[in-house]
Order: sequence, then structure tokens, then C-alpha cells
Amino acid sequence: EPSFSPLRTCTCISCRRSRIMVVFASLHRHWTAPAVAAAVGVRKRSNSALPARSLGKGKELVAEKPARGEADPFAEFKSVLGEDEGFEAPYDPLRQGPLRYLGYSNEVGEAFRAWLFQGGVPLSYAVAISYVLFDTADKWKKALEEADNRIADDIPGVNRDRLVAAIGLECGFDTVVWQLLASVAIPGSTIHAIVALTSGLLERTLDEHSLLIQGLATSTALPADVLVQYSSKSLPTFVGLLAIPFIVHPIDNGVHALLNYTTRPLFQAYIINNGGREAGLSCVVRRK
Repeated sequence: EPSFSPLRTCTCISCRRSRIMVVFASLHRHWTAPAVAAAVGVRKRSNSALPARSLGKGKELVAEKPARGEADPFAEFKSVLGEDEGFEAPYDPLRQGPLRYLGYSNEVGEAFRAWLFQGGVPLSYAVAISYVLFDTADKWKKALEEADNRIADDIPGVNRDRLVAAIGLECGFDTVVWQLLASVAIPGSTIHAIVALTSGLLERTLDEHSLLIQGLATSTALPADVLVQYSSKSLPTFVGLLAIPFIVHPIDNGVHALLNYTTRPLFQAYIINNGGREAGLSCVVRRK
């Protein structure tokens, strides 16, 4: 005997049409129910309770919105304290004023290596490193003050002094490492290599008998050997100075990416696992 089918119960056209509509409605619910359930689940998860955050001494912890999505690998340093909505950073003379150009002194020193007195290049590095250390002390002190003002006093099971010190150390360590790499070591060695390469090329192509030198000697009435001497020193310096603006941002972004995948998440994980979670802090640097 044939199996039951809703289409065989009645042969009239209206009954067949109604049963076909029932079958399609059942299939539609079967296919769309999982998607609707998933959407509802996502909506519920997005409306779930937010992590808490301390805004001041003795104040209750308030909800803070977590960071969305994957962090930018080239993002600048952000403390676990985060920033309030609408927060505007105050003017920083070490980062926004003329003093910031002290960080470029070693690059300028490398470019002018052929013209400086003996010890001039090391002196330029001393100036740049002094700027780095001063900026590190400034950022460390400000991070300690901000953490001391924003971490509540009465958080159960949290060593507040150690937590505040860890937050200050996070900022100070990140500043000194980033500055030494992005402001001193990498750009200084890059300009040194560019100047040395340019000088080597000039030594092979520029001499007293070259057409360029002969033409300049004729037009300026200067001896060819003097032109060779000044050209071999001036052109590498010019190329080195010209290269500085082009290497700054790639080096900065590269060092940010390096720290975002190494020391920054490690430091923040340590802070979160040692009282930061109870204080309502959360990792700003998120990696898969």
C-alpha cells in the first residue's frame, strides 16, 4: 500500500494548493529558524552586562563598553586605564612642542657625520637618549598619578599599591622601549646606512677627471680636487637629511606593531590577572 501523502487525500485543485502551501511553510520554518535563533542569541549577547571600571577613589565601579573587534596592529600605546568618552589629551610639550625634535638629533648627527668634529655623532646620540629618558620619566609619573586617582581604594582582594605601580611601569617601560627603537636605534642606523651607501657610490663614480667635476670646475673656477672633496661630503649629507621625513612613519608603525604583538599584551595580561580584573580594567591590546 503506498505511503501516505497529503497531496493524495483529495484530488481537487483547491485542496492540492492548500496542502502545497502547508508544505512550503513547514520547509520555510525549518530553514529560517536556526538563523533567527542565532540572530536573537547575538542580540542577547550584545546586550549582556558590561565589565566594570573604576573612575575614582572610593567610587563605585561603573560599566565600561569593551573594545570592538580586532585592534589595529599599528595602533599607538593605550594604557589599561583606557580613556573616558570625549576625553581630550592635554598639551604635551615633549610630544607636540619643539622639544620633540630633540629625538631627531642623532639622525641629523648621522647625516652630518662628515662635517662634525670627533665625538659630534656620539654627542647627538647623547642628546636623543636624554630626551628619551626625560620623556619616559614624564610618562611614568603621569601614569602613576592617573592610576592613583582612578583606582578605587576599597576593592576586595586587590593590592592597590602594587596595581598602581604595575600600571605606571607598563607606561614607562613601553615609552622607553618604543623611543629607543623608533627614535634612536632604528632611524640612526638607517640614516647611517644611507649616508655610507651614498658615500661609497660617490667614491666610485666621482673623481677629478669626471665630466661633472670638470664642468663644475670650468663654470665655478674652483679646483677639481676641492669640488670632489666638498661634493663627497655634501651630497651624502643632503641625501641623509632628505631621507629623514620618509623613514619616520614606517619605523614608528613597525615598532608599534612589534610591541602590540609582544610586550604590550603581556604587560596588560599581567595587570589584568593581578588585580586589574577586580578593578574593572580590561585589555586594550587584543590579539587572536
